[in-house]
Amino acid sequence: MRLKKRIYSLTGIADDQESTQMFEGNNFTQETIGGWLVVTRAKPKSMFTLSDTQELFSLDTPSGKPWARLAFLDGARGVSKEAREYLKIVPNRPGLCCLAVILKSPVANVIGNFFLSLDIVTYPRKLFDSEGMAMEWIKGMMAKPGTTIV
Repeated sequence: MRLKKRIYSLTGIADDQESTQMFEGNNFTQETIGGWLVVTRAKPKSMFTLSDTQELFSLDTPSGKPWARLAFLDGARGVSKEAREYLKIVPNRPGLCCLAVILKSPVANVIGNFFLSLDIVTYPRKLFDSEGMAMEWIKGMMAKPGTTIV
């Protein structure tokens, strides 16, 4: 499945970019857009299990260049204890520059705050209640010196 996205452009020139990779798991979907943005969406009322989390972290991500993740976690009900333990030991993903998490509900905020509390990650991460604000932050992070989009 190929989707068009309007706001996922770093330069503002190419506003419509085709999805280069789409994956649908039991409790989430993930697509890579423009070779630099990985968008993950929790399905409604999903509970992330250990197998979901392992599957999410085993998916291909842009390699050889910086990339960002935009995660919509509003649909999620929670994360299992086993999945939380796994997230504590999962290594940083090569090239990942930042993580923006979109949350609009109290349950989602609990999940998001858990992700932010992980000490093993070395990239910037931040919670947002609006997609537009999250994308502006991502664009700023990707524009920092030393970050190059090839």
